[in-house]
Amino acid sequence: MTLDWLDFDASEDTDEGVTFDAMASVWPDQLSLVLTEAAAVLAWARQAFGLERPLDEGGAWDVDLQAWRETQPARSLSIDLHNARLLADDLDPEGERVRHTVTLSLSGGAPFAEAFRRQFNL
Repeated sequence: MTLDWLDFDASEDTDEGVTFDAMASVWPDQLSLVLTEAAAVLAWARQAFGLERPLDEGGAWDVDLQAWRETQPARSLSIDLHNARLLADDLDPEGERVRHTVTLSLSGGAPFAEAFRRQFNL
């Protein structure tokens, strides 16, 4: 399966566990695409390895899924090269577009990691 929105990085721990982390920061009209892709990853994991469960409780895999809206005001940034300074101006709040960030982390042992890499071409 090819993923368009989630780009996973892998890290291994000392207990032969592997964690795959992905983050996507998108505009509101793209959020459903990211969530659909995350749901497909989770559906695959549940179909292939059963329900998620903490690894230290005997689970084959576990998941952490989070999402939030960025609420900081948008700023217009420019550089004043003559005076060597950065200029920042607040934009009109009514024209502001709010980004959504989704993080997805999946952890598992060697069999899960091998299957995950194969399934998602990592």
